Amino acid sequence: MYGMKTLSSGLQKAAGENLRTLINRVAYNDFSGVMTGTLLTLLVQSSTATSVLFVGLANAGLINLRQSITLIMGANIGTALKALFIAYSGVNLNLQSLALIMAAVALPILFSQRNNLRSISDILLGLAMMFLSLGVITNSLDNLDQNQALTDLLAYASGMGFGGIFISLLTGLVLTMIMQSSSAMMTLTLVLSSKGILSFEMAAAMIIGENIGTTVTANLAAIVANKNGKRVALWHTLFNLFGAIIAMALFYPILHSLDHFVQATTKHGSPFNDTEARTYALAFLHVGFNIASVLLFVWFTPQIEQLLNKLIHDKAEEKNGDAFSLQYIQSGIIRSPELDMLEVKKSLEHFAKINNQMFKASETLLTRNENNEFHESLQKIHDWENYTDNLDHDITEFLNKITENDISKTTSKNVRNYLSTTNELERMADSIYQVSKIYERKLQKRIWFTTEQREGIKRIMNKLGLLMNDMNDLLLNGKFESRSAYEDRLANLFFLQEELKEKQLESVENPDFNIRSSSVFMDLLALYQRIGEQIGNVCESFRE
Repeated sequence: MYGMKTLSSGLQKAAGENLRTLINRVAYNDFSGVMTGTLLTLLVQSSTATSVLFVGLANAGLINLRQSITLIMGANIGTALKALFIAYSGVNLNLQSLALIMAAVALPILFSQRNNLRSISDILLGLAMMFLSLGVITNSLDNLDQNQALTDLLAYASGMGFGGIFISLLTGLVLTMIMQSSSAMMTLTLVLSSKGILSFEMAAAMIIGENIGTTVTANLAAIVANKNGKRVALWHTLFNLFGAIIAMALFYPILHSLDHFVQATTKHGSPFNDTEARTYALAFLHVGFNIASVLLFVWFTPQIEQLLNKLIHDKAEEKNGDAFSLQYIQSGIIRSPELDMLEVKKSLEHFAKINNQMFKASETLLTRNENNEFHESLQKIHDWENYTDNLDHDITEFLNKITENDISKTTSKNVRNYLSTTNELERMADSIYQVSKIYERKLQKRIWFTTEQREGIKRIMNKLGLLMNDMNDLLLNGKFESRSAYEDRLANLFFLQEELKEKQLESVENPDFNIRSSSVFMDLLALYQRIGEQIGNVCESFRE
């Protein structure tokens, strides 16, 4: 398990924040999604790791549900292909020697100053630990066939007919849930069958059970996930469960077909009698079982997506974005600061959108008199301001947790910038809330603006709205649509504010001058200037 975590962490560090872009580019349709899931799982050597990864990415909104569905399908094929590797290389492959070679290559570059080399070291060390553990499992079973109690128990189960087959399926399911690694259990099953301890039928049933049991880890990771994360974990379970039901319904025809196929394609005899042939047959079963399941379901990906949305549906407030909460990516057994930072970025995008909604609601307070809409806007701004306080706290706490891990220099720099961005966004929300309170006080005291004051504020609001859009574009895309246009708008905003202040001071000499409206007007100008400065601070800290 630790080797799997180290391997996954190394891959994620190597890919960094480009992982989202990479997956979205290669998983551009259903079949490419399946291929991507297959290749990633072959690289990581664990469908458990990649399934938890996909749950985390979907949870953070970094991949969509349809992509997740096909990636999960591909992960099942990827882990099955490992069985073919074991079958053709032989279950007696010296995995421990291979692990030592990988460790020897990894250790010298572990202390490199270059982040990429240290990431490669993590990948190699993770693979080494996984191969070492599988080698230990294999060697520990050398004398297991001499265990009389186990032999008698398996002989009794074999005599139970289909009842024994069902018990074998449950055994594979439960043991995989406990070990949280279908790869380890698959290797264990192949070794036991190659030594003649498990019959072909019992080993085949265990393989099918292991396919169901491997879903437990993704479901554990999804416990604290949002709706999309839960949907991906549910699909992982349904996909493997439906495939297992079909396989068990056609159990004996499938085994007899494998019997003929192995005898026709290898130099071995029947897997029912030949223990060496049994390893090949089980590998073909595992691969064929998963490929057949993918070919059965991949055509119905849109319908599966609709079904998952119905089974785990969004509440009305979640569709509107009001119930957004920061769900920590990789909440299961695997965690990576690099991928956590992707979720923080997603949360900052959401934070900026909330501020934009607050600002738009505050714009309506200028034109609406005392009515229901006015008070509804005030209440919305008040609720959003409380929400942004919580969001600020959650993001800050999460960034602090990230720094407790071993992080790269790039990630460390991003943490500092994201902390600064979070702080500025929270201060901006406070400023917009203060704007709403001024409008509320203005209405309560029956203070009215002149036409010039009202038009001046509209011009300020218009420029701030455009700057809000620039800020949102930067947070979403990592760059301005036009940096020069943003800089011009920011400069024009401050110039307009100074111009309006000067005109307001000059109006003191007018006989119809109203000190109360002038005071409110100047207070609003000061707050709008502060909001403009905070937008500039967010853009600078996020762009660094």
